[in-house]
Amino acid sequence: LAALGARDTLAPARTIKHAPEYTTRTALADAGFSEPFVEDFFRPFLAGVFLEDTLETSSRVFHLVWRSMLRGALCLPAFGVQSVP
Repeated sequence: LAALGARDTLAPARTIKHAPEYTTRTALADAGFSEPFVEDFFRPFLAGVFLEDTLETSSRVFHLVWRSMLRGALCLPAFGVQSVP
């Protein structure tokens, strides 16, 4: 997980945009993540991000979003997500 994070954090966005395109599921398998880890961690997490739970989203989109999450500040409303109208 650290290696994927380091690679995506340090890669220029243009490099990610022009990388070969696969599904997110294929990209995670190619990165060495086991199917149980993908199913137990990435699929539920990314389902909330991409609004699809089959991990068919473009690997380019995944890597760019992952990069943005790692480089930026994530936050929640003070009273939780349920407080968002």
